[in-house]
Amino acid sequence: MIWFQEQFFFANRDVVYRVKDLAHSDGEPEKIFETPADQGLLFPKFFAVDDTLYLYLKQKLYRFGKKRVLFREKYGFEKLYDFDGYEVWDFVAVDDHRVAFQTRPRYAGQEEIGELTVLDLKTFQETKYPARYGYVRKWNGRVCVIHFGNPVKNVPILECFDLETGQKRVLMYGALGKECVREIYETGYGTVLLDYKENLYRVEDLWGQMKEVRL
Repeated sequence: MIWFQEQFFFANRDVVYRVKDLAHSDGEPEKIFETPADQGLLFPKFFAVDDTLYLYLKQKLYRFGKKRVLFREKYGFEKLYDFDGYEVWDFVAVDDHRVAFQTRPRYAGQEEIGELTVLDLKTFQETKYPARYGYVRKWNGRVCVIHFGNPVKNVPILECFDLETGQKRVLMYGALGKECVREIYETGYGTVLLDYKENLYRVEDLWGQMKEVRL
């Protein structure tokens, strides 16, 4: 679900609904998009980039806006891009025309075989960066991958990419003792890391303390 331009959008596996003017309406949702029920099982994902709403549903990307239906214009979702059969996990806006995401591993146990992908929403060109599978997050102008599962020796628990300079830096196992990162936040007091035991760690110069690696 997402709140976008004073409208509330939500969906189940096959149908997308919208509630316009939530404060003054009776809350009755309007069905604005539907796909056949036999095309995949994962739930849809909404994200916004540069005041535009996007929808990922069943390995396809859609954009919300005006479209022509039977000689008149109406608002709805228009298909933009097909992900060629792979499932996508997370969407994070990089700038006003790019979004970062990771693909779901095809088989269990392949979490170490992953890629961070940056998709240009104007040209639909994909740029891929090697990274273990995990949550994608935006941090201080950079894109980070926070790894799933228990930390392992000699393996990074956090991978961060500066897409403008082409640099990649990692936070290795042991930086938080035996814990791994759950979330990363940028604050006025520095970077804050949250681990799986709900402990908070504040770092004034995290980027400077991370290990640089080759892309």
